[in-house]
Amino acid sequence: MGTDIHMYAEVRVDDDWHKVGNVFEDQWRQHYLEVVEVGEANDDYVAYARERLENMPEFTDQPWQHRSYRFFAALADVRNGRGFAGVKTGERCHTMCDHIHRIDRDHMALSGAVQRELDGWGVDAHSRQIWRLSDIIDYRQKVIADPGRVFSSYMCITWEQYVDWCAGKHPEMWSGMSGGRDVVVIDHTQPGYALDPKKKPGRGDTVRELVDELGGNERTVRRVLTGDEKLHVKVRHDEPYEDALGASFDFLIKQLQRIDNGDRADGVRIVCWFDS
Repeated sequence: MGTDIHMYAEVRVDDDWHKVGNVFEDQWRQHYLEVVEVGEANDDYVAYARERLENMPEFTDQPWQHRSYRFFAALADVRNGRGFAGVKTGERCHTMCDHIHRIDRDHMALSGAVQRELDGWGVDAHSRQIWRLSDIIDYRQKVIADPGRVFSSYMCITWEQYVDWCAGKHPEMWSGMSGGRDVVVIDHTQPGYALDPKKKPGRGDTVRELVDELGGNERTVRRVLTGDEKLHVKVRHDEPYEDALGASFDFLIKQLQRIDNGDRADGVRIVCWFDS
């Protein structure tokens, strides 16, 4: 089961907060434009993107729309090191909730329009957050830009992705865990496991050689040797917070700075919640 975000912006006028309208770049529109411009292997998806673009407005009232579990973790402590069914997807990161210690941040009344959006989700809405633009900038400058902070992800990737990962290429897509009758996952995060990216396990290897190489899981090795399994490798990927989160927070800050407000750092805020 996936988790999605619902984010709106509010601007302060005198002592009241008002919902911001359609002034933000639409992330989905930009995605579909890239699909059409660059092209994809799947022609059906290109046709789908063209169809979606026909009636899609250029701007939206949501400053962030995409599903990004790294972003969710840092922004709201959602999917932070754990995924669906408790699967461990990484080490817990230092979040905005950890960084900002302002007791009253969740106790301000929402604008009527945003409150109605929230109420419409009922019990499905969880982990509500309210962050001022100044909070987001502060977290960006003091936490994400800190070169000593390391963001650790546990990625379950295909063998082909594993070969690229060993060569220093970051996977564009991955999962916390893969499963199924035709899937074999070798856990590279455990001590003693060492896979040579130049030597994919297969029919030509003996069971004993692979047991020694993979750390002793003979049952898994025998399944790999059948040659009919989809081999995945689970790895731990460490990278600076800057690489993991910098671009996402820069985009959000740029979006919020579109709002023309004389006191915009404290007079602009986001309200978001999640559904799973």
